[in-house]
Amino acid sequence: MMPMGEDADSAAFTAALAAVGAAYVSTAAEHAAARGVQSDAQSVAAGIAVVSEAMRAAALAL
Repeated sequence: MMPMGEDADSAAFTAALAAVGAAYVSTAAEHAAARGVQSDAQSVAAGIAVVSEAMRAAALAL
């Protein structure tokens, strides 16, 4: 980022905005990773439910 002016306040404001932007990007990346983990867990749970139901149906068929 470029400061709006040549004074110290502009430089400090630019640094603060850059820090906030970096924190936002970091939080967004963490959120995306958490959603991916939750999605993977849901996929595994769905697979387990299908297998469990197949095993239950096979046991009842005996």
